[in-house]
Amino acid sequence: MNNRDPIYLYKFRSLSNDQEEWVQRIFQHNELWFSAPKDFNDPFDCLPVQSFEASDKVAAIYFDRLLKERTELKDHERTAEVLKLLTNESRNHRSKEFTEFMGQSLNEAVNSAGIYSMSKC
Repeated sequence: MNNRDPIYLYKFRSLSNDQEEWVQRIFQHNELWFSAPKDFNDPFDCLPVQSFEASDKVAAIYFDRLLKERTELKDHERTAEVLKLLTNESRNHRSKEFTEFMGQSLNEAVNSAGIYSMSKC
């Protein structure tokens, strides 16, 4: 712990309307609620900024790592597949299809997460 770490963290909850039940569950059942980003009142919270302007070299490294994790291709087969991906205008990192796929994947990943926000005072 360094000098800049907060000693206490606070969770602010309203006690009005249906929120009282959630506050009781925190203390009576040791439960926490992790909200989905889509339920936030600010539509720009957890809205990732997407950029797929990678160089061919960076894209090749990404595709190679992806293929290594998800296939059992040998090194030379993987290298050939990466080259095919980079030269195929409908599948490479600059294609509309790739951009749409990555954007959808990123949004799904963000929306599958739960967020528990706290504040230091």
